[in-house]
Amino acid sequence: MKNNLQFKRKFLWGSALIILGLAGLCLLSLWFIRPLFRGFVITGQPVPPPQKTPIPGQEIGRQFIVSAPLNNEVLEDCFPDCAYLDLSGANLAGLDLSWVDLTGANLAGATLEGVKLRKATLEEVNLQGARLYLVNLEGVSLHDANLFGAALVNTNLFKASLVGTNLQGAFLGGVNLSRADLSQADLSRAFLYRTTLSGANLSGANLGEAELWRVYLGEVRIDETTNIDDKWRLVREIVSQGAPGRDLSGVDLAGAALEATNFYGANLSGANLSEAGLIGAAMGEANLSDADLRGATLPVGLAGANLKGARIDETTQMDEKWRIVWEIVSQGALNRDLAQVDLEGAFLREANLKGANLAGADLRQTDLTGADLREANLEMADLSGARYDQNTKWPAGFDPAKSGAVPVGPE
Repeated sequence: MKNNLQFKRKFLWGSALIILGLAGLCLLSLWFIRPLFRGFVITGQPVPPPQKTPIPGQEIGRQFIVSAPLNNEVLEDCFPDCAYLDLSGANLAGLDLSWVDLTGANLAGATLEGVKLRKATLEEVNLQGARLYLVNLEGVSLHDANLFGAALVNTNLFKASLVGTNLQGAFLGGVNLSRADLSQADLSRAFLYRTTLSGANLSGANLGEAELWRVYLGEVRIDETTNIDDKWRLVREIVSQGAPGRDLSGVDLAGAALEATNFYGANLSGANLSEAGLIGAAMGEANLSDADLRGATLPVGLAGANLKGARIDETTQMDEKWRIVWEIVSQGALNRDLAQVDLEGAFLREANLKGANLAGADLRQTDLTGADLREANLEMADLSGARYDQNTKWPAGFDPAKSGAVPVGPE
């Protein structure tokens, strides 16, 4: 009897140990195969073979795809290998995705505001229609990525590699592309606004119908294989070589970044310079008659520049002195009070200043050839170096030579 009892006890203990052992093996097995089922409860369906462009609810390789909206846990589950993950339409604002492999991932329509992507892998990633605001992509590779119609605002792509990247119809505002490699990239119909391309490589790139507003092209690498509209190729030539004395009458330079460019004595009559950036440009003696300067930012120095008939409005950023000069030559200054006004170096050729009050005005080095100054008050006005000719009409009894004005012959 005693032996039977001991046998039963040993049998029960042995069975318990065997059951515990089997349970442990099951748990261990589940732990090792856990990656195969990661995300399955989210999608809840079997998966087809891998493909380059993922479809929501499918698996790519060992990674299960999840549909937006997403949370940090989904990304943490795949970290750092999130290749071919479907994040289309997801809001990823503020996430730290540094060092994450997003090769071939679907981020179409996603919002990436303030996202950290330092050292992330983004080759062949789909960012079609995505919004990238304040994103740092310095040095990141976006080889063959799709950014069709994407919006990039204040994004840093310094030294980034965008070889073969699709940027068709994309908007790039305030983006830093300095020293970026954009060779073979497709930027057709893209809109670039105040984007930095200093030192960027655009050889072989397609910029057909692209707009490059306020984009400085002086240090951009462009060659014969680059498809770029004639307008922007001309802009690059102008900012690289300057255009002193050049005939640019009637040319379209709207929105061009022409800061610090030499236009001294250039003929820009009838040219479209609307929204152009001209701060620091040398435009002395330039002919700007009938030019469109609406929305343009003009340099402080316009001595001798012809502003007659130029299209200027409240959006034109210019020194008040030259706005007055424009008003005088374009609209006349009949009986206008211009006492003490600074008009030094102004182009006032054939201006109507009849009866104007120019007492104490600074008229040094002005061009008064053909101007009508009859009945004008020139008391204490400084006319040193002012030029006049036989067609200049002076107030009765006024001797221009005694006032320091210089007679010139017919041109």
